[in-house]
Amino acid sequence: MCSHLRTKCLNGMGLPRINKQGFTYYEWQKLDPMIKDKNPDCGYNKKFDYNCFLNTNGVMYPSIEWAIENCQSKWGWWFTPDENQAVMSFEDPNELALWTLKWYNKQHRE
Repeated sequence: MCSHLRTKCLNGMGLPRINKQGFTYYEWQKLDPMIKDKNPDCGYNKKFDYNCFLNTNGVMYPSIEWAIENCQSKWGWWFTPDENQAVMSFEDPNELALWTLKWYNKQHRE
């Protein structure tokens, strides 16, 4: 079984391998160039002043696509080292509010 969801996979179960950014290889092959083309200062492991703790161990692909398309300021996502919790991070508090209104209920898991 997986001891760490983002770095290992259940090979016997046929589940896809998840990278350290929290996505499958094919998802990351699509997202990475989109992020670098739009704003290279955004993306994985970028931390800013305004954060939204998602209470889950991953970030949904569509929510990252939305950030790429709609955010004008810097943004990113990272994982807490001790709790393995995903965090969305924004430079602009208004963009945090917009992202939260659009995606928080879909991301947040109790």
